[in-house]
Amino acid sequence: MTSLEKNGKPKEYMEEDITYNRKHKKHGTRKTAKQFWIFNICFLLAFAPYLSIMGLQSSINIEEGIGTLSLGVAHASSIVFAIFITPIAVRRFGSHRAIVIGELGYLIYILANFYPKSYIMIIAGALVGCGEALVWTALPMYFWHFGYQHGEFGTKPFESYVLKYNGLFYGMFQLGQIFGSSVSYGVLSGFKNNTQGISTSNNSSTNIFQENETDLKPHLQYQYCGANDCQSPNVTIENIDNYVPADSYSVYILISMFCAMSLIGICLHFKFLPRANTKPLEVESNDHDVLYEKKNTDDASEIITQNFSYVSTLKHTYKQFFNSKQLLVSPVLFYIGIFAAFIYSEMNRAYVSCVLGVELVGAVMIVYAFVSGFMSALTPRIISKFGRNIVMSIACMIDLLIFIFCLLWRPQDDTKYLVYLVGVVCGLTDGTWTNCSMDFYTEYFPHNQEISFTVWNFWITLGSAVAYLWSPHLCVSVKLYIDIGLLIFSMMCYAGAEYIHNKEKILVHKKKNNQHSSVTNNQHR
Repeated sequence: MTSLEKNGKPKEYMEEDITYNRKHKKHGTRKTAKQFWIFNICFLLAFAPYLSIMGLQSSINIEEGIGTLSLGVAHASSIVFAIFITPIAVRRFGSHRAIVIGELGYLIYILANFYPKSYIMIIAGALVGCGEALVWTALPMYFWHFGYQHGEFGTKPFESYVLKYNGLFYGMFQLGQIFGSSVSYGVLSGFKNNTQGISTSNNSSTNIFQENETDLKPHLQYQYCGANDCQSPNVTIENIDNYVPADSYSVYILISMFCAMSLIGICLHFKFLPRANTKPLEVESNDHDVLYEKKNTDDASEIITQNFSYVSTLKHTYKQFFNSKQLLVSPVLFYIGIFAAFIYSEMNRAYVSCVLGVELVGAVMIVYAFVSGFMSALTPRIISKFGRNIVMSIACMIDLLIFIFCLLWRPQDDTKYLVYLVGVVCGLTDGTWTNCSMDFYTEYFPHNQEISFTVWNFWITLGSAVAYLWSPHLCVSVKLYIDIGLLIFSMMCYAGAEYIHNKEKILVHKKKNNQHSSVTNNQHR
């Protein structure tokens, strides 16, 4: 072999090209990672305060159920906005502006808690719902953006990078909740300790595992907590100190800090958030269910858009809703929304505030968020190794066990610490479900991201809306029975979706083999 290779280039030039390509790939992956972490940190600052104030709503605004009612309105408005406005809005204004505008809704909702009257909280809830519809539709597009961008320089399929960034995002998402919950716990617990020190000299301070002793008998003290919580007005008034901080200034200071954090995050996102450049898979132009088609050019990132009108967008959204696989996975997404609302409303009110006190909601949420964040980062690796179906089956069994425990457990002074165990287990599966849903969505519906992720967001939001709206009207025990039935039903539907998807993959594989055989036969002829 001479010093010239087949392509006519000397060896030393080829080695230089290889070195340059390696450096180019390294630079590309670093740039992607840098953009991703800036995106993550800014979202953490903007969203963590809203997440923390949302976790307190079922307690600090428990009277007349204003807190959970406003959250129900938020999710209901998000559903309507997501169906009729979000897809076309994201297309018209871009994912960058959609996220920034949506995050302003978080700030408005936090500000509304300065004067939590029903009409103000409901209006704020409607606005934050519209904002969330924009944010949670645009967010998955950024996972695709970073996944595709990394895939251009990496060695794995782009789907694996999309799943990786999805897991890292939700890990940081929970880290943001830890940060927000730490602020909440520090402010509310600190003010309670100060108030107790002034009011009585013989009162023991509250710590993370212990509440103040009351004169009630143990079997009566927690009789309306846990599964027995029905939000009876008389019971709520008698035990209002468990739900609402005695010092209102502590709430005002907390809200002010949350507003400052959220405003900083929004400003940073406006300045540094990159434009998402999603790249749908190449498809045949005669596929009328797909809104995008690659141009036949050398530039792989050049995309042309078809059927951009509002009417055609609604038409394709309608088709997505009634896709056979979509119909079967919708109960899973609905359950994910129900489960999230259970954590932020029932767990925080009936188990944490009622048993430990409102100032320890932040402490339990720290534990929950830490475990959920850890699982969010770990789940993609587990799915890659063992498969999504095994992971979802395990998560289903764990949720069934925690629901049964919540039904049967009767809190006592010597078992109050088990509230933290509930938080740990809920975090364990909450960090798993979202990754699994994103994984099967990426596999089932690789095209038309604005449409598919709008429907993904719709069903999760609908589940949360229903759970928040029924929260003041049903006992916790009834909700737990509903959750158990829904979980079993959703897993049965998911099994049906997997069967259809695997059958489709076999048919596609056979079709490709037949085409390959026909091409080979023509060549021999």
